[in-house]
Amino acid sequence: MLVEGIGGVLVPVTVDLFVVDLIKRLGLPVLLVARAGLGSINHTLLTLDCLRTHGVPILGLVFNHPARPPADPDESATIPTILRLSHVRSFGELPYCEGLPATWPRHRDALIARLDVQGLLDALGLRKLA
Repeated sequence: MLVEGIGGVLVPVTVDLFVVDLIKRLGLPVLLVARAGLGSINHTLLTLDCLRTHGVPILGLVFNHPARPPADPDESATIPTILRLSHVRSFGELPYCEGLPATWPRHRDALIARLDVQGLLDALGLRKLA
């Protein structure tokens, strides 16, 4: 089952129910998709802390570049820092692709190649699909 977090784990679904509560009630493990840019260290670590505090199992992270890279690319250690501090596995890093989702057929193979699909299937206890 795939569930999108509608903006983050502390977004209210009802007056007294947050996304993290819904995840917990459904008994789902989380594959967190984190931005790879500025501000991601704090945001990602806070999200992971919230999930852990609520006892939600965390499968790992996928890092995403949702915006066109700047002319002077950020050469920071954001991703290694998050991985070092969180002790959470990365299943890959997705580059920015112009025009998604409309251009999915053109970018599909390149994006999938950037992910550790077998590792993710193993973490879920599934075998590779033919």
